[in-house]
Amino acid sequence: MLLVEVARPARPALIVSTPDAHRPKVRSPHVGSPIRSGIPDALLVAATSVLLVAIAYARAREQMGVAAPLFWIGQVLLFGFIAFRALSPSTPTLDREFLVILYAGAQSVIRWAYSPHMFTFTDELQHYRSLANMLRTNQLFQTNHSLPISPRYPGMENVTAELAQVSAAGPFVSGVVIAGVSHILLAGCILLLLRAVTQSSRIACIGVLLYLLNPHGQYFDTSFHYETVALPFVVLALFFAVRFATRHDNRCESFAGVLASVAIVVITHHVSAFAALGLLTAIGLGVFAFRDTRRLALPIAACVAAGMLIVAAWIHYVAPVTIDYLGSPGAQVLEGLARIGQAEGMVGLPGEPTPIFDRFVGPAGVLLTLILLVFAVRTAHLRPPLERSFIWLGFWSYGLVIAIRLFVSNGAELSARALTFTALFTALATATVLGQLSSAMSGRHHRLPRFRTKPLMATLLAITLFLGSVPTNLPEWWQRLPGQFLVGGFASGIDSVGISRAEWAATYLTPGSRYFGDVTSLTLLSTLAQLDPIQDPGSLYYTGRLTLENYELINAQSAAYLDVDLRMAQQAPITGRYFANDIHEGTDRKPMGIAGLAKFDNVPGVSRIYDSGFGRFYDLRWIQEPHHAK
Repeated sequence: MLLVEVARPARPALIVSTPDAHRPKVRSPHVGSPIRSGIPDALLVAATSVLLVAIAYARAREQMGVAAPLFWIGQVLLFGFIAFRALSPSTPTLDREFLVILYAGAQSVIRWAYSPHMFTFTDELQHYRSLANMLRTNQLFQTNHSLPISPRYPGMENVTAELAQVSAAGPFVSGVVIAGVSHILLAGCILLLLRAVTQSSRIACIGVLLYLLNPHGQYFDTSFHYETVALPFVVLALFFAVRFATRHDNRCESFAGVLASVAIVVITHHVSAFAALGLLTAIGLGVFAFRDTRRLALPIAACVAAGMLIVAAWIHYVAPVTIDYLGSPGAQVLEGLARIGQAEGMVGLPGEPTPIFDRFVGPAGVLLTLILLVFAVRTAHLRPPLERSFIWLGFWSYGLVIAIRLFVSNGAELSARALTFTALFTALATATVLGQLSSAMSGRHHRLPRFRTKPLMATLLAITLFLGSVPTNLPEWWQRLPGQFLVGGFASGIDSVGISRAEWAATYLTPGSRYFGDVTSLTLLSTLAQLDPIQDPGSLYYTGRLTLENYELINAQSAAYLDVDLRMAQQAPITGRYFANDIHEGTDRKPMGIAGLAKFDNVPGVSRIYDSGFGRFYDLRWIQEPHHAK
């Protein structure tokens, strides 16, 4: 053994991490006995948990009881079992890695059990439109009125169309397969990255499990939209960049991996492309901040520069609309961060009608994460150099996300999107603390001697993080269980009434025709019928009779049709708004007056061309100026 130590090179190929063999070990209580694989048990528990959640969804659709208890039992059982096994030091490495991949697969199955027959989330329907256009024309870059930027990033639709054309699967099944495989691939790529950073499969697996709790991890990033497919390659770009910077062998292959990964991301999703560059830059700054990893900054910078060239080339030659599309969120973030410290910029806890569980468990999860991050940075100097940089990046990036949430006007959405990427750092940092807690090591190995715990305590903390993640995850609390129709409720606002109206419009109306409608109408008619939505109806739906202002708006927008859902007079919008731009937006609203919705029957030149009882469709092309306005 002494000869091996002496023979080591003074500067090893990987100087930034410590392998599992050099970390303190926990003696198995069954030394000498054969180790039984826990994979069959995990498969049984996962299948049972998924079945419970699927039954909960089915009962919720039929408005039957005990749906909520079944949902929570299934979710907690699934996460709790896998977290306990992943945190336990006695779990074999192969079992632990299989468990976290299994959890990602179970997340995908649960997501598609929510809507097993069709795409129901707005983003999915928007990308379905791009996919349908591609299948119909066999060409890229076809117009998508619902999401105009989508055709310029056709990576996901392209591979989905290929699967649909070479197999018996239709567009929906092909989309489900691509989304499910991408989510599982994401978990595997994160495992590769964190294992390369920490050289500990156990910490890496815990980090993967915690990453999958980010606000978009459980439903949004398992759905059919371009971020789902781009994310695995974002992580692969980071993985290859770390290998390029830390290893002396196969550097050309690693650099080529960075370029290929960034190229796949940039043709798939604009935000992920910029996020990949941002994460690489953050890693470069993180390693430059410490003397013993400073030499890694230059290779990382080379990866950033090469990635910037690829992104700039695609935007310049293929997707110049990207800059205008992303300009608004960027301006919101900069304006909000400039107001840090101003009391009027802050937001309070959610109030009524948000359930008490969501109002307090979410902030409790944030507080627990902050506590774990503080412990992580306190012990960061005991970790391998590159891992230490990631821990500090997790601490500062989480603080940035909280600042966005508190001070930016659209902070809830933007902070959730930011966590999709920064959670790579945060998950690793919190994983190191939970790993220490579950190891029950002696105080000489870490600064937490008072926590001589077994994996059970660490599992309880992980379950607390899981429960805290649920209120921030999609779908929102009002549609956590499917089945109930809610006006303006996104996925819960889509039912047979709206779908039938969209299918009728797809059959009889001219694609590209401009129309007014509520938020659900904008989703369905623009995606299924290829109509061109008008985002701001002004006071058109609110006035008791058609005014000159309404008439001028119709003409100015070249509106051909108007969609009316009479249920807006029966329900207040759960989101506080009926329309994408609602002049009466607010959380304490009452249902809209029926007179404002029924007035179009009496407007000269307006024809009612569709009526299903709840849904009405009007032809505005021959509308006449109201007599009372002359």
